[in-house]
Amino acid sequence: MNEFWNQLLEKVKNTFATPKTEITNLPATNSTNERLKIRLGFWQWFLGIFIVTLLTTLINCIFLDRATGMEEMNSYQKYTTDIMVLNENPVKKRMLAQFFANATPSPWLSRCWNNYYDEVNKEFILYNKRKDSLEKECDTLLKKKFEKKDSFTEYDDYKLKKMLSELNWQEIQEKSPVVTTNTKNSNPSAFDYEIFGFQNLINKDFKNAKLNFENAYELYPALHNVDEILKLLKKSNPEKDETKWNAIYNKILVDYPWGMPEDIKTKLEELTKK
Repeated sequence: MNEFWNQLLEKVKNTFATPKTEITNLPATNSTNERLKIRLGFWQWFLGIFIVTLLTTLINCIFLDRATGMEEMNSYQKYTTDIMVLNENPVKKRMLAQFFANATPSPWLSRCWNNYYDEVNKEFILYNKRKDSLEKECDTLLKKKFEKKDSFTEYDDYKLKKMLSELNWQEIQEKSPVVTTNTKNSNPSAFDYEIFGFQNLINKDFKNAKLNFENAYELYPALHNVDEILKLLKKSNPEKDETKWNAIYNKILVDYPWGMPEDIKTKLEELTKK
């Protein structure tokens, strides 16, 4: 009897028992899934860190480049003045623009300086053409002066002196050091004296007007119409005669306006209408 119940109990156990193959394979499957989850988690973490680091680096580079550019712009402000104002000669402007186009570390600023260099280079080419033309015309007049003296007129002589003076000034400008805000001489330039002279004329200060145009002529005889205006003033003595002052103003406005600032021209025109 006991044997019967033992056999029955054994059959029940075998019926509801988990097969051995499933029992042995289950731990292996769970272990594979766990390893897969760990690997996926690691790669998710790694990619997240990589992307965040990459974006942070790119943003920092953008802001750093912008900050560097702003610092360079601030430091180049005085050089902008040096190039455009203090150094009128295109040879120097071209040289400075070329230097900054190649020396600046910021790619964006380098492109800007290269663009400016291209513009200055066009001015440089025109400057050289003008210089070559002056030299050829001077040679022609010099030959005429020494070979055909009878046909060499006073106007030819005046024209020759004017062109030689301009060539001499160009040579002085090219050989002189680059002027900067730190090296600029405190003494007025020919351009300054010219402006002073115009202001004196507006104020009807004949004596100082004549003196300033003389100073401008000594520094740069070929500057604009300084020579012609100085000759006009030497022939005139308006004192308090409004008619003579108006005659001087009209003569300068009509015949000698070269290089005259617009504000001075406007004031002279207003004075002629009074």
